[in-house]
Amino acid sequence: MVLVWARLILVLGLVIMVHELGHAWALYRLGIPLERLGIGAPVPFLTLRFRNIERFRIEQLTISPILFWGWVKPTEKGSLALAEMDYSARASVYGGGIWANMLATAILFALSLVTTELPGFNGVGARAAFALLIFALLKFRRQFSTYVVPALAVVTLILLASSLVSSPKDAFHGPIGIARDSAAEPVTPSSFYWQLLNLQFAIGITQALPIGGLDGGKYLSMWAENWKSAGLRKAVNTGGMALLVLLILGSCVGDLIR
Repeated sequence: MVLVWARLILVLGLVIMVHELGHAWALYRLGIPLERLGIGAPVPFLTLRFRNIERFRIEQLTISPILFWGWVKPTEKGSLALAEMDYSARASVYGGGIWANMLATAILFALSLVTTELPGFNGVGARAAFALLIFALLKFRRQFSTYVVPALAVVTLILLASSLVSSPKDAFHGPIGIARDSAAEPVTPSSFYWQLLNLQFAIGITQALPIGGLDGGKYLSMWAENWKSAGLRKAVNTGGMALLVLLILGSCVGDLIR
């Protein structure tokens, strides 16, 4: 079980790293400098720090082998500049992590088609389709964040509501449930690869949910800026955070009672 948890923590760490680098890349493309980019938890004596990386406009980069953490923080001036940009530019930043997770999912699946026989995905057409998908994600990154991410949020909400109605206990899987499910698979490079692929996709669509604390919640806050009622805007943000806490608690409780 220790190896199962170690695999899960490493996989989640890599997924988080990809997600945060997606946000950082979007900010870089907009010319917004970063006060700090963190990859991994800043543990004393294990963290490397690099300052003033002018090529990528990063004031401080921290890298730690404890990957289960990550953050991107623009400079104060950069944050103000981002707040003044149009919807498409801001969406490209808020959806940048989701874009990176989906791109990683497509690349990992495409690579698996080279070495693995998958029912229904063995033809040249399947390989060409995934190559086209990867090209589209690279070419239309900003359009993906602007239009596709909100659509993903709607689809995910519908599926989530359907799961809650049909089978409430099985609607959510937290870290305990994921580890328990993956315990059935031996800890091998293949199982690590497929768990990495699956969680890239799962974290990406989860982050699209319009809930405070998630990337989708930032979209909702952006739309709420046009609402006249300040109380309604505050209620949306507070309710979103409360819902996120409930989802986390619900997933953990569901894991324990299953």
